[in-house]
Amino acid sequence: MKNVLIIDNSKYTTGASKSISLFTKELSDKYNFFWAVTKDLSEEEIAQTIGKQTYERFEFIEISKSVAGIVRYFPQLIYNTH
Repeated sequence: MKNVLIIDNSKYTTGASKSISLFTKELSDKYNFFWAVTKDLSEEEIAQTIGKQTYERFEFIEISKSVAGIVRYFPQLIYNTH
């Protein structure tokens, strides 16, 4: 089976994440889905949206056009790769 990584940086459950979840459940016999979600989501929200699919929690930083936002982004990017 092929692996698919789904990255969802939403701070709360959205219609898009619910739609993706339904899609992944329908294709779970053909693909292995892995979720990367924000630490802002509660365990209850994750359980309702993702169910029993595999996930990992991360602290995402929203990319902004401000200098401070860009400066914070790169150290976090490097940190998340390890």
